[in-house]
Amino acid sequence: MSKCIALIHNSSVIIDVVRDVFERVYSEAELINIMDESLLRDIKEKGGIDYLGTRRICRYALCAEDMGADAVLMTCSSLCEATFAARPLLNIPAFAINEPMAQEAVNLATNIVVMGTLQSVLSPTVRLIKSKAIESSKEVKIEEALCAAAFEALISGDPQKHDELLIDEVARAAKNGDVIVFAQGSMSRLIPEARKRVNIPVLECLGSGVKQVKDHFES
Repeated sequence: MSKCIALIHNSSVIIDVVRDVFERVYSEAELINIMDESLLRDIKEKGGIDYLGTRRICRYALCAEDMGADAVLMTCSSLCEATFAARPLLNIPAFAINEPMAQEAVNLATNIVVMGTLQSVLSPTVRLIKSKAIESSKEVKIEEALCAAAFEALISGDPQKHDELLIDEVARAAKNGDVIVFAQGSMSRLIPEARKRVNIPVLECLGSGVKQVKDHFES
């Protein structure tokens, strides 16, 4: 019997991307999309998700449960901390897209470089990795690699420059860490090229984030 997964998005851009990952990783799942782009606007303005944003996420998660969803998945790393706030309120599981990636980074290395184009996504990913390190009783060193120019290129309509800037940053980051973490799902499509450029693991959140949902229901 297929499971119904409610996806909570803060950008319409990621909807098709996540759907494609589900088609590849967990095609039998039925998907419901809940999207609120005002969340992304507020997160950018405030530097992260605040109390009011977290309340909205919790409400969406409760609505998803009322719709009959079997689980909820937050599809942006900037929403991961709201995921944890929603869990005690629900009778269904709530997943953060970047949680498996954070754990894998801690398992693989002690020197971790976290890359992103927005500080509002970079910071919660760093905090999550630190939390996973504490849970694993492991000391890690985390370096942030913010490539704001790549985001500016993207919103200016130059995705090629966005990609080139990020790939150049990957090459620099590899000199300072044992693993590179892509904080944003929008960066996942660059994984094949990034892995060609460096000899250390480069992790992304979408594939492992969807796989955690599949593994939960198949275990």
